Amino acid sequence: MKNSKMTLIFLLLFLLRNNLIAQHIAADVFKEETQITYLGVDFSNAKCFGEGATFDAAELTNKINNLIVTEFDKYNISKALKKPNLIVNNSLTVQLNNKIKENTFFTNNTSDLNLIDEKKIQEIISGYDFENYGKGIGFIFIVDNLNKSKMEEVVWTTFIDMYTKKVLFTEMMKAEPKGFGLRNYWSNPFEQIIGEIKKSELKKWKTKYGTKV
Repeated sequence: MKNSKMTLIFLLLFLLRNNLIAQHIAADVFKEETQITYLGVDFSNAKCFGEGATFDAAELTNKINNLIVTEFDKYNISKALKKPNLIVNNSLTVQLNNKIKENTFFTNNTSDLNLIDEKKIQEIISGYDFENYGKGIGFIFIVDNLNKSKMEEVVWTTFIDMYTKKVLFTEMMKAEPKGFGLRNYWSNPFEQIIGEIKKSELKKWKTKYGTKV
């Protein structure tokens, strides 16, 4: 009986220790030693307005998702976040985007746009499977909408504790699409957003979240 109690105590202490180690707070994002994994672009909750169902939504969204990884010097998230050892793994978002259907992606109603908020972001993240991603911090772009009529793409930049699936913080950003061809047109906003993070947003986020628990 005594040995059983001691075993149970050690097990509880071990689980408590691991839990304390694994959990992160918003301020950890800005620590030099913190490892961050870039998870890609999640279009699975996005709506496209003004384009019409003229293309394969899953194919286009994954072209954009993969472009940011293959042309990483151009879309340099590592420099933007000041994380030279950034891990890049967008397999989660590739799987999510592969499931997109035209009948849910395209819309003719502006009321379908800009429905994502912080509460919705947490709901989305809670549905992710981070089993193969470790217990660190994840960074992901979650797209709300691609609005051709307004010439605007709305994206939520989001940091996640992948162990608890808790959103550490999330910020909405907007950019104007540019370029020839659908892929270039709708991927250009990410170059702008990453540039803004590097130029000013990271500093603003550090001031806003850098001491929050």
